Amino acid sequence: MQTRVALVTIVLKHAWVVVQAVKLHAVTYCDVFDPRLMLPLSTFQRHGIQPVVLGLGVETGWGPKAGGAINTVREFIFDKTAPDDVIIVFDALDVLILAGEEELLRLYTDVEKRTGRQIIYNAEAACSSPRLSEYPPAATPWKFLNGGVIIGRGRAMRRLFKDKVPGFLVSADGKPLRHQNWHTNFFLDNQDVAMIDSKCELTQVVYSVDGIFASTQHPEVVHEPGGYGLELSGKRLHNTITNTTPPILHFPGPGHWPEFAHPDRCGTCAAYEVFRTIGHPALASLMEERSETRHGGKPFGRLPWKDVCTFYVSPFDYVGIKIGHGGDKIIWWWFAGSFWSLLALLALLLVAEEICCGFFRMRGLGQRSKTAVEIEDSGLKLV
Repeated sequence: MQTRVALVTIVLKHAWVVVQAVKLHAVTYCDVFDPRLMLPLSTFQRHGIQPVVLGLGVETGWGPKAGGAINTVREFIFDKTAPDDVIIVFDALDVLILAGEEELLRLYTDVEKRTGRQIIYNAEAACSSPRLSEYPPAATPWKFLNGGVIIGRGRAMRRLFKDKVPGFLVSADGKPLRHQNWHTNFFLDNQDVAMIDSKCELTQVVYSVDGIFASTQHPEVVHEPGGYGLELSGKRLHNTITNTTPPILHFPGPGHWPEFAHPDRCGTCAAYEVFRTIGHPALASLMEERSETRHGGKPFGRLPWKDVCTFYVSPFDYVGIKIGHGGDKIIWWWFAGSFWSLLALLALLLVAEEICCGFFRMRGLGQRSKTAVEIEDSGLKLV
């Protein structure tokens, strides 16, 4: 009996070590420190996960120009992960999470055991691939691949990223190939290992959410999957169509378009409104307060949702930024430049102002004289 107990104990300990050895990696690519990184970085951190940002300082593009990003992620997977590890590769600027490592691994392994697939792609309702007819049938509107979120075992991800790609992606016939359709080709050719999360068990494309955000500028979006069927349930989003609560939210396209008619925050979007409601409310509140009130040594000026929502710059922002740049030059002249050169610059500005004003004064007098002559010629008296 004691021998059996000892044997069971050894087996359980071995199983626990195996479970503990599996690591969750979250990785993305961004060539500059973009403020929109606050969506994934802060929400991953809030749930105890430390994501890795690759590529800082190495310029890259999107769509067909994403080859450099693919190769950098490939190197990370081969060099920094184990075959049994679970890896999340996500878009850097429009993704947030609402769960920690334990729940993410549990959901992933549930799908993996049930389907036998080890790579799970985010799903959407639109398709840009010429291979649309080759897609397998799906029971929900989310039937096509979106490359913004990919979750997979290390061994399967090594198959996905098996070969390096050129910096500019091209199709078999030499035409530019979108990054997303590069993934589509892999999925359609490797359905024994890859699948689409059409039931939205792990990932969800979001355009609007009942009770949080709905666009009035783009009302058509509300009638698209991801624009309807999503509602707030506690601190999570609930998909009423699939009856699931996906923990990874992706806000492509309309999900981060600015909404200028929003009653509280001009230019906000679905991504920011969800972020401030259930993503990281404390961080959003602090950033909003500091953007409105100046504190020494603290960020001031840019409203945080402007950076999240397509990083838009209004005409007034543009003028203000240009004035600020000009002011920096004047300040530099004052502290580091020649005093006499600064006086000369100011004198030139005054002369230019006088010339302009004099021109318009002379033009006004000339017009007045012409009017007086015309009135006298008509027999009327100018008063």
